[in-house]
Amino acid sequence: MASDNTNVPPKKSSWKRRIIGLIAFAIAFFAVRAYQQHANEEALGQAAGKANASIQALQDQAEKQHPDMPLGEAARQAAASQSVAELAAKSGAQKADAAAGQFLGYYLVNVRSRPAYCQSLGVDITSFVEAFKQHNAALYTKSRVINARGPYSADALEDMLYKQMGPNLERAVGANIEDAAKRQGVTAAAVCQSVADSPAQMVQLLDLQTVNPATYQALMEAQ
Repeated sequence: MASDNTNVPPKKSSWKRRIIGLIAFAIAFFAVRAYQQHANEEALGQAAGKANASIQALQDQAEKQHPDMPLGEAARQAAASQSVAELAAKSGAQKADAAAGQFLGYYLVNVRSRPAYCQSLGVDITSFVEAFKQHNAALYTKSRVINARGPYSADALEDMLYKQMGPNLERAVGANIEDAAKRQGVTAAAVCQSVADSPAQMVQLLDLQTVNPATYQALMEAQ
C-alpha cells in the first residue's frame, strides 16, 4: 500500500517560494487615508469596501496573468507594481501616508491574518509572528507615528481597520496557502507547520526591502 504523505511538510528546496502570500501592500492605504481625512467609521467602511474589492481583483488578475505561477508570488508581484505606481504619484506628507498605509497592510497580513488562518487549522505560528514583529519593529514604530497623525491613535486605527478588512484578508491568505499546498501535494496545515518550524527563514523571505523595495525606501525616507 502506498504511504499517505499528505501531512508531511513540503521539502525545503521548494516550499519557501510557494507560501509567500503578500497581497496587502497597497490595499490598506485607502482605509488609512479615509480615517485621516474623515473622522468617522462610515468613511472607513466605505474605503474598506473598496479595499476589500481590490484584494479579490488583485488575486483574480494575478491568477489570470500568471496561471502557472504560485498564487502568492503572482499576487506579490502585482501588489508590488501597484504600490510603486501609488508612491510615484505622491510626494511629501502624502507619500509618507501612502508608505505607512502600505506597510500597515503588509504588517497586518503577517501578524493577524496569517496566524488566524493557520490557527483555524490547528497550527500555532506564534514563533513566526514574534520573529516577524522583531524584524520589522523599527518600521512598525515609524508607520505608527505617521498613521497617528490623523484623528485616531495608531492602536485604534489598526483595530478598526482590521475589523472591516480582516475577514477578507484571512480568506486571501487562505487562498494563497491552499494554492501552495495543492502545488506541493500536502495539506494547508502542513504548509502552516512549515512556517512555524522555520520562522527565521520565513521572515527573511518576507523582508520588506526585498519583496517591495519602493515601500521600504519611501517609509525610510518619510518625515
